[in-house]
Amino acid sequence: MNRSAILLGLALALLPARAEDPAAANPLDGKRFLSVDKLPGGERREGTVVMTEWEVQFKGTEYTWRHHDVVAVGTYAFDPRTGALTLNGGKGGPEASFDARTGVLTWDKRKYKAADGKK
Repeated sequence: MNRSAILLGLALALLPARAEDPAAANPLDGKRFLSVDKLPGGERREGTVVMTEWEVQFKGTEYTWRHHDVVAVGTYAFDPRTGALTLNGGKGGPEASFDARTGVLTWDKRKYKAADGKK
């Protein structure tokens, strides 16, 4: 058998194993996370504080963070090797990371869990 044919066959056999699945590279895309703890969500007229779950949603390379009575939006990049998230091109935002093994998102020093379904 021709040596170059064997090498070509071997290269083609290994090619799919090296190709990365884009969805695997970003496990956050399309996901919604809720804070593990109930946190302040705003004040009522009589002055009491409403406790609620804070929320982080990811779509493509954008995030939406609902906290206190504020909604913050921006962009993010996920590093699958370290689990670190870089927010707004490194120009500011909370510190964030995602542990793919446990499914826990840490956002601004608070833990979030994946939510069931979309809101």
